[in-house]
Amino acid sequence: MINLSEWALKHRSLVAYIMIVAVIAGVLSYFRLGRSEDPTFIIKTMVVQAAWPGATVEETLKQVTKILKSPGCRLVDFIPFALVTI
Repeated sequence: MINLSEWALKHRSLVAYIMIVAVIAGVLSYFRLGRSEDPTFIIKTMVVQAAWPGATVEETLKQVTKILKSPGCRLVDFIPFALVTI
């Protein structure tokens, strides 16, 4: 069986050459990597506007939220949370 350490010490110039080639290949590969400055990603959001004349903001919010969270409504299945702005 060959002793790798002994072989590397006997062939220092070849080992140095292989290491230099590997480092240069790595540096060149790094600069050729594909990069996207502004990667595309999808933010799943939904805007709901509801007008309920005569009702308070809290009543409207409660009724609309109740309908959207009902099991039969599949509109908000993809939204992990709800954000309400008034």
